[in-house]
Formats: sequence, structure tokens, C-alpha cells
Amino acid sequence: MAESSRSKRSMVVWSSLRMDLVRKVGDSLLATSDVVSYLDMRTVCHNWRVAIPKPPPLSGVVDRFRPRDWVMLDQEKPADRVDDVEPWPWSHDHDAGRLFLQLSTGRFLRLRVPQLEYDKNILVGTSDGLLVLGGSMGLHPARLLNPFTGDMLPFAAPIPQESMVLTAVAGSSSSPMLLFSFRDECHCERREVVYCADATSPLCQVQLEGFHVSVLSYAGHLYTVEYEGGVYKVVGTPPHYHAELIAQSSDNYAGDYFLVESAGELLVVSRRHKRVQVFRVDIERKLLKPVSNIGSRALFLGARCLSVDADKLPSVFGNCIYYLDPQLSEVRANINMYDLGTRKLERFPFEYEDHSVRSSPIRPFSIVQTLLDYCGAVPNICAQIADLKRCLCVRVLLLGPYMRVKHVNGKDLALARCWLLL
Repeated sequence: MAESSRSKRSMVVWSSLRMDLVRKVGDSLLATSDVVSYLDMRTVCHNWRVAIPKPPPLSGVVDRFRPRDWVMLDQEKPADRVDDVEPWPWSHDHDAGRLFLQLSTGRFLRLRVPQLEYDKNILVGTSDGLLVLGGSMGLHPARLLNPFTGDMLPFAAPIPQESMVLTAVAGSSSSPMLLFSFRDECHCERREVVYCADATSPLCQVQLEGFHVSVLSYAGHLYTVEYEGGVYKVVGTPPHYHAELIAQSSDNYAGDYFLVESAGELLVVSRRHKRVQVFRVDIERKLLKPVSNIGSRALFLGARCLSVDADKLPSVFGNCIYYLDPQLSEVRANINMYDLGTRKLERFPFEYEDHSVRSSPIRPFSIVQTLLDYCGAVPNICAQIADLKRCLCVRVLLLGPYMRVKHVNGKDLALARCWLLL
């Protein structure tokens, strides 16, 4: 009896924890951009919900509730499971939602995003913890979505209707800004086009020099790097934006350059043949300083770049740089791992199901493959718009005769049949 009474007295009743302590824990989570744990705390009990306030409207997009440390790795709808085998936690073959990764802790999370279901929106990309979407109707106006709080900020400007669009989100908390970068194929000379817009302005073209190959949001500003190693900062207000030169590479080499934020620093990575170099951008002095050691960080390069803590992810090595080297003749891609310490390059095959041109990579993916797939697989906006139109046409054909509010005439039905044949 004495032991049972002592055990009861020693039990901790978490719901009776002092509100100021609960509030302090919640503030510390927001200080590290751990919005998910903050929202989880509000589900513990009534007292904690009272102590921890609910995020105000749109605070998840323009305020401290923005999940800057998270990225959504699933760019396509997860495939349905066809057997009872439990998939790996980082694999795509799961029906519980989209896959998210917290870069600082290596935490994987499956989360349903209702705004991406039933063709409600078009996925353009991810940036600064937010999803950049396009509306399903009209000219597809841009939207910013916080996938954890559900806050969505509409923009007046439409999304570019191009196949491959790189996007970045920056600006102050009161005036977020969107950047779209894509390759213009309509002119005789292929060139990179960059547009900016705030929540109320139309798309405004940024005056650029050179061929820009990578974009990034860093410390509330937008940066680009062109193919000769020049780092530019996008400045100005609508409708006049221009790129201001911050630093220039001294290699005079035109090729592959990548912008990546790593441990709070802005890095430029140059890749030439079997040699990879890393530079830290000194914005105040406008210099590129060589970096020979990035510690436990691992960089993943592609159309989008990531920096992760290798100590938090198994099978990922620190002070290394990963990127894909496509070998089209072999219908597969090599995974390249460059060690900055030893300056050695190792290659591993990214195996495909067969040798046909339309074959898919063998799943489940490893962690390295999943991160490289995110860096290289940019959502195809044109394909999503075409699928959206086909779905709308099917609904018109099937539900049109039964609609009472809006009558579907013969012209609409004929147009729907034409779309179904495309």
C-alpha cells in the first residue's frame, strides 16, 4: 500500500503544468520553426490549448508560424498500395498523405494536404516551407499555402503556364513576394525569364543579364546565379525589378552553378566534370570565399537544392555533395557523391525497372534517392493543367444533364468531348 501511494504521488499530471511554462515551451518551438510540434502541443489537453494560442489567420504564411525548416518531398500523388507489405517511412508507396522532411532534425512526416486533392489546385513548387499553388479556374492565380496550418494567401498574378518553373518565396512578413523562373522557348534564342509579384501586383519581369540557372530565397531576399558564376540579388518594387550583382566567380567558367542555404549561410556550388567547389557568399563584402569543409552537412544538388544534417539521417555522409548524372544512353542515372575532404568522386547506379525509355526507377527509394528525386523532379505545370481540364470535361459530360443551377449546352458538351480525345 505504501509503495502504491508513493507511486501515485510521483505521477506527473501534464495537464496541470503551469501555463507560463507551457507557453514558454511553445515559444521555444516556434523559435526553431518547429510549427508541427507546436500544433501537436495544442492537441494534448484543454489547458494546453488555452495556454498556447491558435495561430491567427494567415499567420502561417506571413508570420512566425511559417514552417521554414520543412520541405514536401512528394511532388506527385502517392501511389495506392497494392499489397500488405509495410513501406519504408520515406517511400512514396503510402496512402496516408504527402511526405515531409524537417531538415534540421531529419524527421519524416506523412500529412494529408486536402488542397492538393481532387484537382483543387495546381502544384508549382515549394519554398521557405510553403507550397506555391495555382488555382484550378481562370488564369490559375498563384497561391501560397502553409500545409500544416491550412492558411492560404491568394495572389493576383497567375502562375506561368510552362512545363518547368522554378519558384521562390521571399519578402517581409507583411508583403511576401513570389519569384518564377523558367526557360522561354518562344524566341529564336533560348533564354531564362524571371518574373516577380507581390500579393496585389501582376507578374513583373526582372531585368537580368546573362543566363540564370538557379534561384533561392535567403534571409527574406531573392537570389539568382547565372551560368558564369555571378550571384545576383533581386531588388525593387512592382512593376520595376532588377538584379543587383552581389559577387562574381573568378573562374571565368560557364557551366553548372547552384545556390543552396546551409546552416544559415548562402553557398554557391560549382560543378565541372569530376570536380566540385563550394563558396560562401559574403553579401556585405561582395565576395565568394572558398569552403573546404561543411562539417556534418550534406548538400543535394539539382533544379532545387537541399542541405541536411548527415548525423540525423542514416546512409547520408557529412561533408559530401550528392547529385545525379544522367546517362541517357544507358536509360539510367548515376548517383554521384563528392567528398570535399578527400576530393574523391564515387558513383552508384540509380536503377530502373527495365531498359525502356519510359521505365520508372525501382522502388522503394533510399533516403539519398528520395532527396535527389525531390531536387530533380520539378512539377510539370502544363501536364497538371491538361489533366485538370480533362477531369473537368468528364464532370461536364457525366453531371451536365443533371445540373439544375447551371445548364450545360451543346457547345460545352462538344468542347468536353474534344478535350477527352486529346
